[in-house]
Amino acid sequence: MNDKPYSIISKVLQFKQAAGTSRGTYLTRKIWIITWTFPEMDNLELSGECAPLPQLSIDDQPNLEQKINEFCELYVVCRQHYNLTTPSYLSNSLLHKEGISCLPDIENYPSIRFALESIEWLYEMKKNNQSDYSVKIPINGLIWMGDKATMAHRINEKIDAGFKCLKLKIGAINWEDEVELIRTIRELYDKKSLTIRVDANGAFKPEESLAKLSKLAKYGLHSIEQPIHAGQWDKMAKCCKTSPLAIALDEELIPITKRVEKVKLLQKIRPQYIILKPSLMGGLSGSLEWIEIAEEMNIKWWITSALESNVGLDTLAYFTQYVCDKILSDETFPHQGLGTGQLFVENFSSAFCIEGEYLTNQHRTKK
Repeated sequence: MNDKPYSIISKVLQFKQAAGTSRGTYLTRKIWIITWTFPEMDNLELSGECAPLPQLSIDDQPNLEQKINEFCELYVVCRQHYNLTTPSYLSNSLLHKEGISCLPDIENYPSIRFALESIEWLYEMKKNNQSDYSVKIPINGLIWMGDKATMAHRINEKIDAGFKCLKLKIGAINWEDEVELIRTIRELYDKKSLTIRVDANGAFKPEESLAKLSKLAKYGLHSIEQPIHAGQWDKMAKCCKTSPLAIALDEELIPITKRVEKVKLLQKIRPQYIILKPSLMGGLSGSLEWIEIAEEMNIKWWITSALESNVGLDTLAYFTQYVCDKILSDETFPHQGLGTGQLFVENFSSAFCIEGEYLTNQHRTKK
């Protein structure tokens, strides 16, 4: 008999089609699901997803399952010691001050932190009768890398489905073919009718970056993610200062866990945008800290998923809607980079569906 308040299962998800990036191609995805039982809520069960990305997450380690168990055990003790129900995510500052943060070294395990904070977030929603929180989030249509013909087909599918913002993964096929694809799209759809973002995943060499950024800028792109490899702060700062195309930091943020270092990085590089992947960047609280710092520096941001299953995606959707409502107020929400759970052969059930370019939940759909 299991007398623990939690359970952990692992699962290998299979992609419907190879997910290609400039770093390599994903065929499968291993995840862990933590499910916590709350006796004080009539044995309510809530789940969070731990899903580090191979060769990218700082906690992509062979002993991760052991660490998941260790942190869950520690959190049982932590909750008892502090008599916690859940941190106050819904406070004015949005940043919680206790709970998960009491776990030693948790900042170095963002995927585990994301899973446990997801459970806390869902608990908070249940406790405050907000489990039917209305969600309607504009998202970009993601175009995975492939050969030129395949990418062109995927682009047409997304546009036909109603997406007004596309994000193209670039840097893995012939550069001229990629430019030709973008040129063709722009000939058919101007900037007012279609927003185009590109993600290079650090594929450009620093010495060639300005020429390539200048060429891409001719086609009225919204922004480019991580044009050069992360960790080159001086060179990235120069890119952001001289590029005619707005730059968004992505992988650059992943290894930075301390607030003082986050401030230092953004002050040094001064990007136009940052992109937040909670399961890679310190969980929900770590992402909120990035947002708080970026807002102080007038740096724009959006939230992106990182190939999670529907368990993680559902939490991200609720979280993103709430944060945008709270921080952006009446501003128009930028297109978020949330996935839709359609990448895998088998997946968990979801409260969300796609309507045109919007990710929405059943409650909003029924209204």
